[in-house]
Amino acid sequence: MFQFFFFFFYKKKFKGAVLFFQSKVKEGSIKGSIFNMILSTVGGGMLSLAFGVRQVGLIPGLILLTLSCWLSYFTNDLLLITCEYMPYDPTPVDDENTVNDENTAHRKRRPTYWNFSLACSPSWGRHLANFTQVLLLVQNFGSFISYEVAFGGLLDLVWKVVIDDKTDIYAWVVLVITWVIIFPLSLLNSMSALQFTSLLGITCSIYLGCVIFGEYFHLCDQPTGDPSIRTCIWRKDFHLDSTVLFKFDSAWQFTQGFLICFPLFAFAYTAQQYMLPIYFELTNQSRKRMLKVLQRSSYIILFIYICAAGFGYLTFLDGVCGNILLNNYHKDWAVVIAAITISISMIFAQPITTYAWRMNFAEIIYNKKTLERKKHVIITILFTFVTMALSLLLTDIEIVFGLLGATTFPAIGFVLPAIFFVSIVPADKFPHRRRFAIVQAVFVTIASLASLVYQVYTMIYPTNDSCDSRQQIETPNLFG
Repeated sequence: MFQFFFFFFYKKKFKGAVLFFQSKVKEGSIKGSIFNMILSTVGGGMLSLAFGVRQVGLIPGLILLTLSCWLSYFTNDLLLITCEYMPYDPTPVDDENTVNDENTAHRKRRPTYWNFSLACSPSWGRHLANFTQVLLLVQNFGSFISYEVAFGGLLDLVWKVVIDDKTDIYAWVVLVITWVIIFPLSLLNSMSALQFTSLLGITCSIYLGCVIFGEYFHLCDQPTGDPSIRTCIWRKDFHLDSTVLFKFDSAWQFTQGFLICFPLFAFAYTAQQYMLPIYFELTNQSRKRMLKVLQRSSYIILFIYICAAGFGYLTFLDGVCGNILLNNYHKDWAVVIAAITISISMIFAQPITTYAWRMNFAEIIYNKKTLERKKHVIITILFTFVTMALSLLLTDIEIVFGLLGATTFPAIGFVLPAIFFVSIVPADKFPHRRRFAIVQAVFVTIASLASLVYQVYTMIYPTNDSCDSRQQIETPNLFG
């Protein structure tokens, strides 16, 4: 019954807008590919970028954010080069795992993480492929939890700001929305009906960046702990103390801050696995054309992230929260609307995450992409229940983003592309790029492991890193 009403509402309200947009931005075009790269990258990770900048200071934070953007571009290029050296399939079988090569009568393996892994080695390629599938499985599992925590906290905040500041409804929000909206939609065998979520998601993310940018000009004069600090850039008394620009006095302090901000930035920039199907659908497919897509989309993404991270930090400084929308925006309706719209986009993205997780699970366990109806329903119920239960325990979004950004996300986005490149591309090709690919993969691996250990340590022995500029609402749970 719910699905019937959803489809009716979708066809009446959203389908026309989606079709109009698709007519303007055609799939496979440069513009369409740029749009798809942006919506594949920009998402809930924006909520914690200002918190990441807070850990190391404005200048190091924005430098690290820019370097993360460049590193994401670099690893995407590694995958593009690897595509050119993918081995030919020895059999002429025409299936979904191979594609026609325009220059020969043979077929190349389709550029996917699974096929890259198999092509790395005849001896250990299958093991790497299975490991990659498990990573993707865990990534989707963690992404589902992170969005549950995010929209639960945001809608709980909206309730307190608009209706009742004494009642905590986080658990009820997660329970009701998960089983009334997300679960029925997750049972669908196709996600084509949810194609509007892509347009909705990127629209909400851009709106969020604009709100954070605009609120800076409205709130930058609010009192801070240091009366000498004035963050309004247009005022004559504008002044940023060195502690705002650089939040460390020693190498160890910088290391501590880096181990917190690094996974948040890695989480925000990991979309390499989604780049491959975009490249596959690109008209007149070539590395040169795809690099043009990556360059232009990277500029736009970096601009959105700098607005969210830089101006969000300058607005609240040491008081910035792990979720920027939990900060005290004095119940501004623009922020309330941003919280609602971001929550809606996350809610309708959840069935797509469930669909991807279920498909990977079916491939690993049953060696097929679709399941019988009974298994389909049972596995969806179990997945929904377990992720919902964990989201009720983990209510701090920066912790969820941080753990994911120190485990599966850097492995998928920065380490595996280097492994594919080194294993598949001939050793005499791109020698400088090869060396740097190895160096960055080793560095990301060490930084991720160190960050994971440090985050676990801070969870056991919490540090005084509280959010001092939350909404002034007296409740014992999220805002205590």
